[in-house]
Formats: sequence, C-alpha cells, structure tokens
Amino acid sequence: MRVPVRSLAVVAAAAATLLAVAPASATPAPPTTTTNPAAAAAGWLAGQFSTDHITVFGDTAGSTASALFGLAESGTGSELIHAAASYLAANAVTVADLGATATIKAGAVAKIALAEMVAGNDPRSVVPGHDLVAALQGAQCMPSTVPACSPIGAGNNIGASIDEALILMAQSRAALAYATPAPSADAIGYFLRLRSSDGAFTWSATPPTDTSNDDVDSTGFALMALQAITAAHQIPSTLTADVAGAITAAKAWLVGQRTTGGFWQSCFNGSCTPSVDSSGTAAAGLAAVGADVSATKAWIVSQQITTGPTFGATATRGALSCGDQSSGCSNAFSTWDGLLALGGTSLATLTAANATPGTAVLALAPATTSASTVIAGGQLTARAAGLTPGEQVAVTLHSAPVGLGTVTADPAGTASITFTVPATVPPGTHTVSFAGLASGLVSTSGSFTVL
Repeated sequence: MRVPVRSLAVVAAAAATLLAVAPASATPAPPTTTTNPAAAAAGWLAGQFSTDHITVFGDTAGSTASALFGLAESGTGSELIHAAASYLAANAVTVADLGATATIKAGAVAKIALAEMVAGNDPRSVVPGHDLVAALQGAQCMPSTVPACSPIGAGNNIGASIDEALILMAQSRAALAYATPAPSADAIGYFLRLRSSDGAFTWSATPPTDTSNDDVDSTGFALMALQAITAAHQIPSTLTADVAGAITAAKAWLVGQRTTGGFWQSCFNGSCTPSVDSSGTAAAGLAAVGADVSATKAWIVSQQITTGPTFGATATRGALSCGDQSSGCSNAFSTWDGLLALGGTSLATLTAANATPGTAVLALAPATTSASTVIAGGQLTARAAGLTPGEQVAVTLHSAPVGLGTVTADPAGTASITFTVPATVPPGTHTVSFAGLASGLVSTSGSFTVL
C-alpha cells in the first residue's frame, strides 16, 4: 500500500541553520544510477533478493528462477545470477521431488534446468547425483522408458500448459548444447493438443473442448517453446506442418488480442485491466517468432514506477507496475516478465554470458524548489523524492556550498526543507542538493536565481 507523501518542513533563521558543509566522508559513496528502463527495473528486482533468492507469494524456487531470467534479460547482475543459480541447484532435489520419480515436479525441474542453462551451467551435472535433462524425459514417460514418451500429458506430472512449454524449451536447449534427445513426437503432439480452435494455447494441461481457457501468458510461453523446438532441428517430419501451423495461428491470436495501446489485458470476473505481466510474456513470445513488439515495449516502459522510495522494504521506484496492488498482483511478477519483453530475448535462447556485475537503480528526479527566483534574505522550500524512508538527508545550498543541515525522509522517501537564503549569498544562479546519509542517493534541484 502506498503511504501518502508528507512534507517535512524545517524553518529557521540564517544564523541558526546555515551550517558548515559536512565533509565528503560523511556521505556514503552514491550507488550506481541509470535512466535505462530495463537496467533500472533489474536494479529494483535485485533489491528484492534475500542474498541469493527471492520469495513472492510463498514461492521461492519459481520466483528465483523468474528473477534470474529478468536479470539476464537486462544484461546486469552477473554475480546475483550465479548466486541464484547456485541456490536453485542446492534446493532442486527438495523443490522438485527429484528423489521420487513417480512424483517428480516436471515443471519445476524444467524451470530450474532452464535457469541453469541461462546462467551457463550444465543441467546434467549441476545438481549432485541428478541429471535434470534425463529427469524430464523420465517424468514424461512413466514407467520411465527414456527416450520413448507414451503415455504423456496431464497426470504425468504436467500441471499446466506453461509447464509443458518449459519442459520442451529445456529439452530443446539441451539437445542443441549437449546432443541429448530432443523432445519426442509424443511430447510435441501432446503440446499441440493444448490449443483451442482459435489458435490460442490454454492454461490447462488437458486438451480443451472450447475457447474458455484461452490464455495470453500460456500462448506467449508456447511460442517460445515452439521456437525452441524449431531451433533444435529435430521436429519429426510428421509434425513439421503442424508446428508451423501452430506458430502461425498462435501468433495471429496474440496479435488479435493486443489493444491499440500495444498492451494486453488481464481479465478476471468480467473485469479487464492492462497487464504488464501478460504483455511481457506475450511480447516475448511474439518476438521469438519475428513479430514487431516495439509498441508493447514502449507501453511497458511507460508503466515504470518513478515515485516512492528507491531502497528499503517499501521500495517501488524502478519496478514495472502490476497496477492495482489491492487486487493481489505483484510488482515482482510484472518486473521480471516485463523484462522478457524489454530484453527482447526468448527463453529459448537467453543467456547471461555477457551480463555485467552489479545493478543500477533508477536515478533520482531533480529536486524541486518552490520558486524560480528568490531575493537574498527570502525563504525558499526545496523538496527531493526517492530517498529511503527515515534516513537522514544532508541539504546543501550551492554554488558556494553552504550547509543547510539535515532533515529526515518521510515514509514515502520524500525530504523537504524551508530555509532562509542568506543575505550574503551573491545574486545569480544557485541549486540545492539532497544527499541521503544512508543510501548515498543524491538529488540536485534545477537552478533558481537569487536576486
């Protein structure tokens, strides 16, 4: 819930409030900032981690893998990507029930395997004692008769259409990288049966009888999976035309669902709202098959949150908004799926090989002043936003530096001060800067003129 902004005013006479400028060592080194939307979104996402993992709505492994994908799309946070991959490998056995073939969670295995490949790890050996690629083959074929896959589908540890899309992507990427078996004809055929008559993929793992379960996110993931299958160059000849037809139909359906604003909507109980989450996965799927998604990228950028704190438990600046927080949506979901679109690389081919260390946060907007001109000896109010709630903020008048003291940022991360411009300040152009003593964030006002 967003906390209303509450201004903190400090009014004092020049002789009482104008202090010597604090030494530079009193302010921490400023964090790396950026105006690049994708890099800023990744920086916010990195701030949601607990060392090497992230938990959203009680899901740690799935959230950590999704966040890893988002960071890789941004090309930043290489050390966090590798830490997240290590966390997933260390917890894969428990998360995916790898120790019990009959109850293995195939969707979880596939997502972890994809995350490991994105991070540059071999999914066949990264989890001690377990081959994730072989486990996927076995999960689709019970009793396990690798690589034959019959029977297959819902009930064989496939909980949703997206699970099967992740499985096919993991198998196809492994086939290209390690010459392991490509997805079987049975697996591909089962996946194609999860389409409705209008070309959309449904969220369910059971072949549909109507279009009531058509799903934007599932169709986006499906297109990435079909791209991966095609890239593996091992589509059974009997299914070549079916795969090509599925791509064409799913692409057409998604384009038809896109609004004139470039986004897709999320609908629940008859009410539809714009969705960064769904728009990110839909755009990623369309980009995977060569469609133009520039309008969607522009819309997603427009949904970046530029208000509220930059750091801390209530940080919002830099995230991609999920919209109405009261509806139970999560900025984390929107941010990592939005990054799939902004990064422009499908999960079928995504890699963190060129990711750089560290992440950046969205640069603070310039501080504001209550007037563009002020007479020497008059009062002026200055305000800066995006700081950390409760932190002490040093305020300085420039150009000849004059310390104005410190103020405390309010619960929304906003700091403000009302001060008397000394009669000794020379006429001309001046600015006021705010420096967070805990965050290191700095905001400097646009210039104002002392008369």
